[in-house]
Amino acid sequence: MADKTPVRVVFNSSNVATGMAEFQSGETIGTSFGGTGLSSIGSALQVLRVNSAGNALEFGTLEDLGDIGSIGSTLTAPSNADFTIATAGTGNILLNDLSITDNKLVANRSNDDLILAGSGTGSVSIAKVAITGGTITGITDLAVADGGTGASSLTADAVLTGNGTSAITAEGNLSFDGSTLAVTGAATVSTTLGVTGATTLSGGATILGTTITGSLQTNEIIANGSNAALTVASSGTGDIILDAGGDVILDVDNADLILKDAGTEFGRLSRVTADFVIKASAQDQDLLLKGNDNGATVTALTLDMSEAGAATFNSTVTATDITANSLTTNVITSNGSNAELSLQASGTGDVVISALRVNGTTLDSADSTKITVAEAVDVTGTLFSRGNVFGVQTLTGSGSTGVVNLTDTVTLLITTGGSQAFSLADGVEGQLKILSMKTDGGSGIVTPDNFVNGTRITFDDVQDTIVLMYQSTGWVVLARQNALVS
Repeated sequence: MADKTPVRVVFNSSNVATGMAEFQSGETIGTSFGGTGLSSIGSALQVLRVNSAGNALEFGTLEDLGDIGSIGSTLTAPSNADFTIATAGTGNILLNDLSITDNKLVANRSNDDLILAGSGTGSVSIAKVAITGGTITGITDLAVADGGTGASSLTADAVLTGNGTSAITAEGNLSFDGSTLAVTGAATVSTTLGVTGATTLSGGATILGTTITGSLQTNEIIANGSNAALTVASSGTGDIILDAGGDVILDVDNADLILKDAGTEFGRLSRVTADFVIKASAQDQDLLLKGNDNGATVTALTLDMSEAGAATFNSTVTATDITANSLTTNVITSNGSNAELSLQASGTGDVVISALRVNGTTLDSADSTKITVAEAVDVTGTLFSRGNVFGVQTLTGSGSTGVVNLTDTVTLLITTGGSQAFSLADGVEGQLKILSMKTDGGSGIVTPDNFVNGTRITFDDVQDTIVLMYQSTGWVVLARQNALVS
């Protein structure tokens, strides 16, 4: 049956009913008379509601009613559209025993579980989850991409590793119990390793970067890579201490232990063929051997490299034998009680002491002049002479008295005119003195201080000669040739 047009009462200007008539387009029935007060049914998918003033009905817009397409067991929003359920003010949205407040989803009953479950084989997908307390149970093998580990169980204290997509693995040889990081197998570190606490590596550790640690205990440190250098450096002005309960062994295959100061080499300890070499590297740099003598630092030995390594000992040198091209010292003493002191040249060489030369059993002067013995000489054996064993003084007379010396055995007198005087002092007991005129330029008169045979001796001609010996009371004539004693 088709829809019918309703009728209404018609009133005049005095509001007096005058008859009946059909409703016209645009006319409405108010809500107080059971109508809606609306002249049309609105747009598609709109719903009827009370307006904000509470005095009329109206159709809600799409924005106001969240794009609800149908109402039944499912509320469905249009394709790709958001579905928004909002409260006014501080009100909540109550879904049976479930409350949604701001961004929180909470079970209403005390200690009640909150269950999110898919239907059948469906899943519950949550884009981002933050868990601030409590325990998650019943979830195993949650993928890394979904915020899980990908593993159903993990080893106690094991360090977890992964690549971000596959399952996270609990390392079997790397663990951390809150205070100690332990490596039970080989480990490789490809960047700087900073350690502020104790770290135990029970296997090998390969570090491709830098290791910074307060303390390192290990049996072996090896450079990483072929022919790579190994650097152990302190911080700032700190020291590097090698403290061994046994020995400290430096094994250098290139046979050079190089010593540097601020990058500049100053010395080397080397093995050259079978020799152990200690070398000062800088030009003319001396080698010093120092020690502590009763609390004071002394330089026991100086090797002067600017003088081809000339050695200077600060004190006594004690040796069984010394072989040297040159030896400068104040004292040479034999080693041991009553031990002989032997100075020996090599081969046919001589022992030269200043200008005194010793060649085998021969003693002579190195400059071919003379040997002077300034003190008494005691000869316990036979004294052989193949040359002169005396000195000769040539004494020329003058206007004053000439002095005959006691150093030379022979004095030759030369007179130059007239009578010329000479004096002779006392000698030592047993001393011999020979006086002879060499040149006759006049008489020569010698007056000894003490003369047993007289007071003076006169020489008038060449070869006038006298031999004297000194005794305790004065000079005594042993022999004379034409010399006159008076």
